[in-house]
This record gives sequence, C-alpha cells and structure tokens, in this order.
Amino acid sequence: MEYHDSIIYEEEAIKILKDAKYCDLLNNAKYSPIFIALRKGPLTIKELETVYNSIVKKDIDKMNLEDSEKKELQENMFRKDKTLYKYMSKLRKCGLIVEAGKRFKVGQTAAETLFGRAAKLYLMDDKSERTFSIAEDKKYLSFFAKLISLITDGSKVSVDCLAEVMTNFLTQISEETENIFKTYSKETTEFAVDMSFSDIHKSLKGLSMFLFIRNASSFEEMFEKCIKK
Repeated sequence: MEYHDSIIYEEEAIKILKDAKYCDLLNNAKYSPIFIALRKGPLTIKELETVYNSIVKKDIDKMNLEDSEKKELQENMFRKDKTLYKYMSKLRKCGLIVEAGKRFKVGQTAAETLFGRAAKLYLMDDKSERTFSIAEDKKYLSFFAKLISLITDGSKVSVDCLAEVMTNFLTQISEETENIFKTYSKETTEFAVDMSFSDIHKSLKGLSMFLFIRNASSFEEMFEKCIKK
C-alpha cells in the first residue's frame, strides 16, 4: 500500500541528560531495543514491533544457552504493539522519544503516528555526581584526606579545600567533555551510530582520563593548595 510520511521533528545531534534516571532507562533491557530500532529513522508502532523483536532475537541467539532456553527467553522478551505503545508513552514523557510525524496511506483518512528518537546520541551529565560538600560527603572526604596524608609524608590535608577542588575538577572535566561533543557533534554521531548507551558511557571514562592527563599540571596546582607540609 502506498503511503506518505510527513516528518515534523528532526532529531537533535546530541542530547545532554542531567538526571541519572535517564541512564537507567537507556540501559534497561526493555527499552534499549527501541533506541536501537529507531537509529535509522522514525517508525510506526507495528514497524517497531517487528524490528524490536528482531533485535531481541539476535541478542538471544548470541547467548550461550540451549535452544529450549533461548526459545523460552524469546517468548518472555518478545513484545506486542500494545506493550510497546506503553513503553513509548513513558519514554516520551521523559523526552527521550518523540512523535516525529504522521504516515498517511492512500485511500485512508486516519494517519499513523511515527515515533523517533529525540537525539542521535545521548550523553549523561548528572551534576549531583560532581558536587562535594562537607555536610554530605564528610566521611568520604576525610578518608580521602587521610590517604593523601599517608603518601605525602604525613602532610596535613584540608577537607574543605578537597571538597572545593574536587568539585571544580569534575565540573571542568564535565564542561570540557560537553563542549567537545557539541563542537564535533556531526563527527561523533557518525562514528557512534552502532554504539549502545553503555558503550558510550564507558568511552567517556576514557575521555575523562585523557582530559585529566592533558590538564594534569593545573589539577596538581589545585590539589597542592590543600596540602600543608
């Protein structure tokens, strides 16, 4: 049957996520096949059902299981369009999935909704994870200060200073990472097209390490201010 798709939303190159709950959704086995299925473009719910279950089957086929176990797992993990619609509703409320447009079929008055990703690439940036305070992290910071004291010949380490320095350090790394992805959004979305959210998150740890090494001298100066010999 002939049809015409009217696309009203163009996905962003990169979407920066500020809440850890989004990370849980993107890594959830129920939802991750949806994001993979929509990489090539918007789909109707019925199309999504086919692609979703195909992705699930491919993943299960790779598992080291008996055929009977694979069959049982597929039956448990396969989803019908009604269930997927519920999933999409939840992901839309979180801003991860959008109504990308409508599909109009020749000879029919009703149109089907096309669903798409809000962005080609999702990055996690939870600000709460890069802020340290004496009130909330005193035990952790005190332990860290004692460890530094041990390896600096018994130097006195300021816990207040550590909290400030570590917050500044993580904020600088995070902001530099975000700027890199914004500056090179086209390039990164192209070579990250087949990567899962988990893969990208792991890659960011490597990037953070590289940025730390590149800025080592300035970070060393920041930490030295906390140490009194």
